[in-house]
Amino acid sequence: MQAREAAEAAEDTFGQAGAAYQRTCALLRAGRLDDAEQTAVSAADTVRGTDPQSMTWRGALTLISAIIAARRSDSAEAADR
Repeated sequence: MQAREAAEAAEDTFGQAGAAYQRTCALLRAGRLDDAEQTAVSAADTVRGTDPQSMTWRGALTLISAIIAARRSDSAEAADR
């Protein structure tokens, strides 16, 4: 939570994306697939831009959300992402 709060206070989009990715990974390790997927999808939707850093974070969050969908055996959703 501290990383997310610091990134939000600084209005650091990439810091927020990084914190969301870390939170997603922690939720996955805890077996909370639905929460992890929602966190990743929501964060990916907030990252805008075509610069390399935006595309990197959006790609990382989208990829992990696709992996989560695949773990849920939702191949259609995984492929859509």
